[in-house]
Amino acid sequence: MKTKCIYYIFLLTIIFLSEWSLAQPVEIGLTLNPALPGNKLIYKRSSEERPCKVFVPIGGDVTFCPTEQMLSDEAFSITYRICGDDFQGTIQEGDTCLQYQHTGKRSIDVVCLEVCDSSGFCREFEIDFISGPVIGTPFFDDFSVTTIYPDTSHWLDRDVFINTTLAERPLTVGVATFDGLNDSGTPYGGKAGFSDDLTSTFIDLSSESGMYLSFFAQPRGVGLPPTIKDSLVVDFRNQQGNWVRVLQLEGLPDSYPNNNPAPDFAFYRIAIADTLLHNKFQFRFRNKSTNKGLQELWHVDYVRLGEDEVTREEVRDIAFQYLPTSILHTYSSMPANQFRIGEVRQNIISHLNNLSPENLNMTDPTVTISNEGQTLLRRTFIEPVSLWTLAPGNTSFDFDMNDQGSSNYEMLQTGLFGILEPGEDYTVINNLAFSQGDEVLGARSNNSVTRATRFANYYAYDDGTAESALEDRGETGVSTTTFAMEFHNNVADKLQGVQMHIPHIEGNSVVPLFNLYVWIDRLDDEPEYSQLGVKVYYADSYYDTLQGFTTYAFLDTNEQKISLDVPEGKFYIGWEQVSLSGSKVPVGYDLNSPDAIQFFYYNAGQGWFRGADTGLRRGALMVRPVLGSEGVIPTRAEDFNTWADLKIYPNPTSRFIHLDGNWKDQEGKIELYDLSGVRILEKPLQSRIDVQSLQTGVYLIKVINYSEQKMASRLIEVIK
Repeated sequence: MKTKCIYYIFLLTIIFLSEWSLAQPVEIGLTLNPALPGNKLIYKRSSEERPCKVFVPIGGDVTFCPTEQMLSDEAFSITYRICGDDFQGTIQEGDTCLQYQHTGKRSIDVVCLEVCDSSGFCREFEIDFISGPVIGTPFFDDFSVTTIYPDTSHWLDRDVFINTTLAERPLTVGVATFDGLNDSGTPYGGKAGFSDDLTSTFIDLSSESGMYLSFFAQPRGVGLPPTIKDSLVVDFRNQQGNWVRVLQLEGLPDSYPNNNPAPDFAFYRIAIADTLLHNKFQFRFRNKSTNKGLQELWHVDYVRLGEDEVTREEVRDIAFQYLPTSILHTYSSMPANQFRIGEVRQNIISHLNNLSPENLNMTDPTVTISNEGQTLLRRTFIEPVSLWTLAPGNTSFDFDMNDQGSSNYEMLQTGLFGILEPGEDYTVINNLAFSQGDEVLGARSNNSVTRATRFANYYAYDDGTAESALEDRGETGVSTTTFAMEFHNNVADKLQGVQMHIPHIEGNSVVPLFNLYVWIDRLDDEPEYSQLGVKVYYADSYYDTLQGFTTYAFLDTNEQKISLDVPEGKFYIGWEQVSLSGSKVPVGYDLNSPDAIQFFYYNAGQGWFRGADTGLRRGALMVRPVLGSEGVIPTRAEDFNTWADLKIYPNPTSRFIHLDGNWKDQEGKIELYDLSGVRILEKPLQSRIDVQSLQTGVYLIKVINYSEQKMASRLIEVIK
């Protein structure tokens, strides 16, 4: 399973020299999975064809009958088989309908259904029976609780991308982004039409009156805009189980300038008719797109359902708008042994939004920087107290940690020196939080934002997500362009390899090759290390990954792993596409880390130029050198096998994760990551892991068996 944050690419069109260009905003489509081969009679479901979602309350039942859209004629017969693991319900088959009864825990039960008409023409479909709770009002979600996937206590599907980076000027931190990618991060494919769904769980409105649904929406954000026909729609579900269209929003006209900011978030409120007030009410958002990738974007925020008073545009709520920055001045991550005085940022910037038309008060705005429960710094980040009263709209604060001779900066540096041991892996958490007395029900989650800074075996300028990508767009017969990123060692170290974020591009029928280079001290025409004809590998082709980085080990001429001695000072990681014909080699570009552009260089045959001296949008190329005494496991490691048959269960789980196998005398480890990429657990290889202390959400479990040279990763869901 892959996350959406890794598979899109759109490029900036800027002609620097005649030999090459960088693109914007031209969307490059993504590689699609091949269609499923073969069929029983005439037609079998292709990988581009989406499952049919059927929603059912926990413990409830539902009847599913094939629709006229499934066949050109009426269904004559049906045959089903269970396709998924851990099936929770029971099925009764009629002549042309299925009766599904949910039992047990919350689940997605997958059924493969073959539907035939009277002529013998048959088609196969995947039917997903999705169970969910029945909740009351008010309903509220501003998408600040979870990342990547929607909150399962409110929503029943997971098509949309919950993120903090793709909207412009969001109301609160976190939005739901609708695009042309499915929940695995790959394009839906096929014809233009409906793409993502965001479907609420069941809401009991049988005893209510005067109900409204309200929300804010923005087209485009920092991505590619929806055209007029790329609409966002809202549907209500009536008592008969049918969806009723209640709103359709058009995209942007073709005349809307690409270099203009995206429109502001607009407010919408819809009255729920009395005829729709029943005990299994649902609503959903859907978008239309070309289904080619992360394009035609819509962003939805601050969804509420309830009475008049709790669904109005004016909200008594103060919220953070953005995540805090890294605690490091230059990098987002760096090795612990390279940390020195001066690496810590001297200021903390916060962005707050008062959604009310009047002044609102907050209390105790506090910054807490910690590692594994140990507090390194805790203090008020907004002073004096008179600034705790916020006017309507956006307000930013720049907290100087050396303000008025305070020792906060030195205190944090000392605390970091006290915990960081060379060769070890640390995650330092920067949390900003405040309190608000007169708070909107359920809105407390936007009073706190967190940013994790990794001290691991690599340098990184990026935040782990790509809003864009860069590639050499030169034509055949002209010079290729060499790209390079600058890094700085505070002490001598060993360079083991490099991690690169390489997204899929439409039309990768031929795997492109590139040359990998290392320069020490300065950029010139003679790199200290060259690895020629390196093949592009996509991380998701070998294991589930959240960050989508491909790892390349440095190899000698016999293709044996080597390490490079890199002294104190500057070094550079570079790459050059072997040929400009055919497929390109894109590299992820993080637009939310603009300061890193000063470390980007390129050479198109006329010497080295700085990226900062061009019109290129400011950002960070997602290239990470790996250092230390331990070698790296390449993404395509022939000596490690993909552990496809490893069973990890139950999923979802509330208490324990079990791994099938006998782990006695087996060397290995189990790692657990949250969806921001922070490692929250590491254990020796064993058959059971306790997850009772984890919050509800989706996590990545990574299992490595050194004894049998196997590795596997899975996404698991923890439900309380």
